[in-house]
Amino acid sequence: MATTSRGKIALTIVILAIVAFGVWRWRDTIFPKASSAPASTPSLDTREVQKTIDDVKSKLLVGADDVSLIGESAIPEVTGVSDYDKTEKDGKMVVKFPINVWPGWAPIIMANNGLAPNQESVFYKKYGFYVELSIVDDPVKARDLFATGHSHILWGTLDMIALFGPALARDSRTVPIVCQQIDWSDGGDGIVARGDIRSINDLRMVAGKKRKVVLAQNSPSHYFIMSLLVEAGIDPATIDFRWASSAPAAAKIFVQDSSYDAFVGWAPDIYTVSEGIPGTRLIVSTDSANHLIADVWAVRNDFFRDQPAIVANLVRGIFEGLDMVRADVTKAA
Repeated sequence: MATTSRGKIALTIVILAIVAFGVWRWRDTIFPKASSAPASTPSLDTREVQKTIDDVKSKLLVGADDVSLIGESAIPEVTGVSDYDKTEKDGKMVVKFPINVWPGWAPIIMANNGLAPNQESVFYKKYGFYVELSIVDDPVKARDLFATGHSHILWGTLDMIALFGPALARDSRTVPIVCQQIDWSDGGDGIVARGDIRSINDLRMVAGKKRKVVLAQNSPSHYFIMSLLVEAGIDPATIDFRWASSAPAAAKIFVQDSSYDAFVGWAPDIYTVSEGIPGTRLIVSTDSANHLIADVWAVRNDFFRDQPAIVANLVRGIFEGLDMVRADVTKAA
C-alpha cells in the first residue's frame, strides 16, 4: 500500500515537471508580448474622435469659416447716426430688414419668397413695397447698420433692445420702436457642456478653478446665461467667460477646443453639438426657461413716422407668412 502511494506521488511530480517545462519552452507563444505601435500613428479611437469632430464642424452654422475669440469690452459706442436709406426698385420702396440665423424668421422668409426683393413677395403683391432680407448675426453690427440708416429694422430680443436702446435714443431718428414679437425662444437657445457638468449648478467653481465658457457678448446668449446664473445663486464673476463674435462662432470654438467646459448658443448648433460630440450634453435650454427670451423686431423712429402704412403692412405680411409656414412646413424648412 505504501509503495503504491509513493508511486502516485512520483508520477504527479513528473507530470508537473513536464507541464512546467512546456510552459517555459513555449512561453512566447502562450503569453505573447504586447507590441507597441509607433508613437506617430494615432490609435483608431483618436482617428474616430477626430472624424466625429470634423463631421460636426461641417454641420455648424459657420461652416468652414474661421472663428476666433475677441476681447472683452463694454458695449461699443454707436459708430454714427444719419437719415435712413431711401432705396427704391421699380419706383417702390425697398425695406432693408436684417435678420439672424434663427427659425423664428421663417414666416418673413416665406412671405417674402426668399431673401432678395422680388415681385412674388407678399409684401410686393399685396402691399406695394419690396423687402430685402440679409443675414447679420452680430448684434452690434446690426445695431450700427440701424443707426447709420443702412437698415430700417433692428432684429433682436427684448433684452437686446433694452441694452442698445439708451445709446440709440440719443438721436430721435434712431429711437427703436418695437412693432412685433416674433416668438418666444422655446428650446431655441441653450447651454451645452462637457465632462461632469450636467446642470447650471455644476458651473460653480471646483477646487478654486473657474469653469471656462465661450459665448457672444452683448447677445441673447449673454442675457440667457447671466439670468440663469443669478437665479441659481452663482456669482458670474466666478465663471471664466471667453467671448466669440457670434453664437455660431462660439459653438465652433467649443467643438474644436476641448478645454472649454461649455458654450452658450442657439439652434440648430446646440443640438448638432450635443447629439454629435461624445461626452457633451444640453444642460439647459429655453424649452424649460421658455418665457425668458422674446424675439422681436424694431423700426427706426423716423421711418415709423414717415412710413406708417409700410410698418403696419410688415406686421400683416409676417402674420400671413406664419400661416404659409403652417400650411407648408417642408417648403419653409
